[in-house]
Amino acid sequence: LSAYNGLIPDHGKLMHLFLVRDGDLGSLAHLHPVPRTPEALDFDVSLPALPAGKYRAYGDIVHESGYAQTLVATVDVPNARPASAPTDPDDSWFTGTAAANAAAFDFGDGTRMQWTRGDRSITRGVETLLEFSVRDTAGVVVDVEPYMGMAAHAMVASRDGSVFAHLHPSGSISMAALQQFSGAGTDPHAGHDMPMSGAVAIPFAFPNAGPYRIWVQVKRGGRIRTAAFDVDVK
Repeated sequence: LSAYNGLIPDHGKLMHLFLVRDGDLGSLAHLHPVPRTPEALDFDVSLPALPAGKYRAYGDIVHESGYAQTLVATVDVPNARPASAPTDPDDSWFTGTAAANAAAFDFGDGTRMQWTRGDRSITRGVETLLEFSVRDTAGVVVDVEPYMGMAAHAMVASRDGSVFAHLHPSGSISMAALQQFSGAGTDPHAGHDMPMSGAVAIPFAFPNAGPYRIWVQVKRGGRIRTAAFDVDVK
């Protein structure tokens, strides 16, 4: 980082760190490390109770210039380790199976995440609107609470490890970078607490063909809830 200028918060965080279990993509952590020094060249974060294994690590940061960067590494999570409290209240993690293609993902609280995909195939290089909605048992779209100022956050990872993207309804550009380029200079989502619609549309073009997993995160009842979907891109 010393080759660049300082960092600015994106969605109120200096870094968004994602851990994705290699191979089966069975576990995901969305964490927010804290800097050790004012220069923010070193960060610390508490590791949640993830299953042991090798994980891909992706650290999203935004420089004062508006340049967004993803730092990539791998980390081995051991079998036995002491439990630790989350570093940040917005930290979240998920372990479980995904819904295949456009099947609904049951949150287990009377709501589900529905991927409205229809019979359309998804083709590499073609921008697609990924449409998701949180619905109750009657099929009605329900409101969600802002999760770091957004109705939803989504992560996309290819099974072979060649693709990872952190997405929002505005697309893949970081909101901090968007604000810097527009000259506003602050995160427009910081502090928003009004309920939001649980229906979102996220634009994305899958760069390669092959199997992917999509995680979609929303907040309801003060809890961060994660849905997972598998999809094959043609």
